Amino acid sequence: MSKATLRNFHVPLPEALYDRLRKEAEQSEEPATEIAKYAIEEYLEKRRKDVLYSAIPRHLPADRISSACLRAFSKGSSLIPISSVSSRSPVSGK
Repeated sequence: MSKATLRNFHVPLPEALYDRLRKEAEQSEEPATEIAKYAIEEYLEKRRKDVLYSAIPRHLPADRISSACLRAFSKGSSLIPISSVSSRSPVSGK
């Protein structure tokens, strides 16, 4: 089994944020580093999705963005599945 390479990253925190992190680590019985890694991963994933969502209107008219397409983005897909883009308007059916 191969191990992922781990890199250290020093992040100075304001005292109030540091205290909140330590309190959460104590309450959840998780290492503060694990909580911080999770928070960073969640933030970066949200940013990735925000960028992808903001790009949709530039490439497709709103009436051609299907719920299946949006679900694909929410699950982490970086591409719009062509089968999920309908050539018919969902309103008129034409």
